[in-house]
Amino acid sequence: MNIKQRALQYIINIRHNESSNLQRSAEKVKTRAFSFQDVSKAQQTYSASLFECNGDEKDKKVIKAKKAFEEALAKHKITFDALYPKEYVCEKCHDACVVNGTICSCSIKNYVDALRKESGLGVNTFTFEDANLDIIEDEKAKANLTKAYHQMKVFVEKYPNVKKNTFVFSGLTGTGKTCLSQAVANGLLNKGFSVKYVSAFKFNNDMIAVRTAPIEHQQEMLEDYITSDLLIIDDLGTEPITRNVTLEYLYLIISTRQERNVTTIISTNLDGDGIMTRYQERIFSRLTSKAFSLSYNFEGIDLRKL
Repeated sequence: MNIKQRALQYIINIRHNESSNLQRSAEKVKTRAFSFQDVSKAQQTYSASLFECNGDEKDKKVIKAKKAFEEALAKHKITFDALYPKEYVCEKCHDACVVNGTICSCSIKNYVDALRKESGLGVNTFTFEDANLDIIEDEKAKANLTKAYHQMKVFVEKYPNVKKNTFVFSGLTGTGKTCLSQAVANGLLNKGFSVKYVSAFKFNNDMIAVRTAPIEHQQEMLEDYITSDLLIIDDLGTEPITRNVTLEYLYLIISTRQERNVTTIISTNLDGDGIMTRYQERIFSRLTSKAFSLSYNFEGIDLRKL
């Protein structure tokens, strides 16, 4: 299963547990309610009226019998709804958590929470609302970062109806690359899109595991890297180059995602020449393709020292 499928299974399990808890609670209420003779007698009368009126709940006889039943329950501080809960927790999706291919409003919060847990992003990460670019004194760096934040915020708002799907954030340590990556990730997560966030070091280790795994397991191990709506590889260039792994799988993932039109963000301390030297022509051309890619150069001092 990919990230979205696991998140969906998670919210279905939650809904199943909620439904089961309601039914167990109702059984306890029934046991208590029918221990009282007046309640049992009123319930029998109500059931008989339904039978006689062919289940017509609008019949006057049924209405009268139900009212008497509810009054008998009320004497013992029991409600009709607690005794006979609805068949579904959510009448809109009938507890499938999906309506017409879209996550039901009843489950969207739990779904987003599940996506976040699956993302690898962690908690208390950076959002667009956290950005305070006024602290940057270098006017050129401030202008560049303001432009990048604006364009990526518009990208999130329009997603998935966007033209570019590959972004390279390059610049020195502390210039804002990771923060902007996290802001984009949080923006898409809140809209119900899947995110996979990894360091370049973890990406390399995961690809080593894929390379050495049995062939029948390799596709499953690559599933999240290929299908997530957004893949972020942070600090590209800090990982070791592993023969027959690093370059081969990095190219495979980037090219496959471009062809599937899903988004990839690469953050790196390397400039264009550095990327070309370390990762060679095939990967460089994918990351700089005018058809798919857009690059941002982050300038200025380490913002974490401000």
